[in-house]
Amino acid sequence: LIFMVMDVQNSPPVFEGSLTGVVSENDTVGGVILKVYAKDGDTGNPRRIVYQLVENPEGFFDIDSNTGELRISKPLDREHPSLVASSGVLKLRVEAAELLNGQPGRDETTRSLADITITIRDVNDEAPTFNQAEYRVTIPENVPYGTPLANLNMEIKDTDTGTNSVFRIELKDPPEGFTIEPRIATGHTAVSLKINKKLDFENPNEQNFILLVVATETETEAKLSSVATLRVQVTDLNDNHPVFEKESFTAIIPEEATPGTPVLSIAAKDRDSGDFGTEGAQAEIGRASCRERV
Repeated sequence: LIFMVMDVQNSPPVFEGSLTGVVSENDTVGGVILKVYAKDGDTGNPRRIVYQLVENPEGFFDIDSNTGELRISKPLDREHPSLVASSGVLKLRVEAAELLNGQPGRDETTRSLADITITIRDVNDEAPTFNQAEYRVTIPENVPYGTPLANLNMEIKDTDTGTNSVFRIELKDPPEGFTIEPRIATGHTAVSLKINKKLDFENPNEQNFILLVVATETETEAKLSSVATLRVQVTDLNDNHPVFEKESFTAIIPEEATPGTPVLSIAAKDRDSGDFGTEGAQAEIGRASCRERV
């Protein structure tokens, strides 16, 4: 006796080959990353297979329903928040379905699901960036040596990864005594500026400072960079004594001088400003006059 066993369509499609791919974030839209392949689990009379993506985060990819070619559908961005959170790895889900009378099957014997893993490689397309274009701080002239400037709130971030995000921080042609920290950073850092000299408001050159802070990549060929402006205003303190114009003052008056007769004008100078300075000293000294008849 010879028995012929007839195949029955009761097995779903079976995926074959690799379902992982690697792509650079600057690869061309429309480029093929990989080709998905599945065959009918029933070998006696296999049906045609069609494909679709049922999970496609951010819509970066699409798939040819007939050939299974996975392509880039829009520009990739490794710095996209979802990719940053997943370290540049995207998980897609593809469905392979058997065609029944020209339509994809919907039951579990005619369709299968599989996960696709795509790794997006970083490209150096982001410069280290300041959180502001300009900063302003005010400090007293007696600020202690090595004290970081308060309320600076300067931060620098390079959203690239690895060596693409290493950058140097420096002051361009800085005034004497100003230093910046850190000198080297990776990815993201807060920045502090220190003053290592005694400031003197009475010196016109030390009342205001304009500094340029530059962040430049160190490990890349492009050496992308950014610049921010820092304005430092120094405020005056009462740190100078008033000084008389002369060590002594002499006046000669007639004996018939009446009360209120001016005798002499006494003046002093103070290097501080406003009420701390000459203006305040003169208000206290004024002019000497007779109080009673001589």
